[in-house]
Amino acid sequence: MNGKIFFKFDFRILVLMFLVIIEIMGVGIVFPMLPELFLTKNSLFTIVNGESESAKHIYYGISISLWSLGMFLGTPYLGLLSDKYGRKKVFLVVLLMTSVSYAILAMAIYLKSLLFFLIGRTFSGFFAGSYEIAQAAAADLSTPETKARNMGWMILALSMGFILGPLITTLTGGKSSILSLGIAAPFWIASGLALLNAGMILFLFVESYKPKEFKKGFDLKKMFSSFLFVFTDSRLTYLSLIFFCITAAWVMFFTGIPLYLSIVFDLSTKYISLFYCLMGLSNIFTILIIQKFIVQKFPLKSVVIYTSIISAIVLMCLAFKVHLIMVGIIIAIFSIVELLTYSSFLAIYSNAVTPKEQGRAMGGTASLSSLAFIVISLSMAVLTNIANVLPIVISALLFALGGILMVKVKKHTQSV
Repeated sequence: MNGKIFFKFDFRILVLMFLVIIEIMGVGIVFPMLPELFLTKNSLFTIVNGESESAKHIYYGISISLWSLGMFLGTPYLGLLSDKYGRKKVFLVVLLMTSVSYAILAMAIYLKSLLFFLIGRTFSGFFAGSYEIAQAAAADLSTPETKARNMGWMILALSMGFILGPLITTLTGGKSSILSLGIAAPFWIASGLALLNAGMILFLFVESYKPKEFKKGFDLKKMFSSFLFVFTDSRLTYLSLIFFCITAAWVMFFTGIPLYLSIVFDLSTKYISLFYCLMGLSNIFTILIIQKFIVQKFPLKSVVIYTSIISAIVLMCLAFKVHLIMVGIIIAIFSIVELLTYSSFLAIYSNAVTPKEQGRAMGGTASLSSLAFIVISLSMAVLTNIANVLPIVISALLFALGGILMVKVKKHTQSV
């Protein structure tokens, strides 16, 4: 049985996995560093020094929200372009510009310029579209029976990126790093990885989707077409609401956990990075050991409902005073269950549209994710100032809401 599955495995899925790994490594490099850049007493950016804790939290939120705003503006349109011109061409443009954006961030560190850093964050967000286009390409290469599994492979690659990225930060960047190469070093590494990724796509990836029609030029009015598509198309409207709840819940946790670990346990960048690695390892364990069994035994709708509720229950445990080891156990369990929620729901979402609409739909989900990042990151300062654990509690409530809303999803969306 395993040999048969291996034989059917498309080599292009493996190439897409490497693409996702390298891109997400860049993301994983940055996020663990943000508390050190904005929340420490002696911030690298002069303008942040001397500010109140509330103001520092605001700067932290702005650095995330501008990256998210860039994604909101750029990723849906990149998804649309991938439907129009093919995945490979857009991959190359995105990766080259991503390399430039990380170089801008590195230069901002040298210049100690917050403005330059925020510009780089916005620029990197605009071209942060590889993962969503990779999801569309994976959908191109899938049958209804293999789609959930292939989406799982993409998330496995994402998880591996989240392990390797924080490890690079632990080794090279931050005051407590092992090699102490300087806080700008991880950004230069991310820039180089993006270039490596572009070369890999150029020479190893065979186009997964060839449009029947090729028209030159583009209409700027279509910038938000993917975003509008997921809300106005009757097949996706209700699913998009659920996706937003689930994504907002994950974003609240993902952006809130560094603050939680930094404020409650006074952890440095190195140790925060290790918790991100733990999330990635838990996701890999889920993909390789758990997911296949769950997807084969249970309907995708049921998986989403029950794992959403379990995620909510597990996260609520962090609202109580727990030992740091217990925090690690909770994060590991949550990462396992949440991955099952996301990958199963994404398969349902992808199955709701036609093959030629995959890039548009995945671009739309990227817009929804970006919107969630913008809303959550801007509210993070207020929530954290009220209570350190409030972002985690709201994350749990959003997961529960997503599971409840999923009950009314019609069966015809589950064409697996």
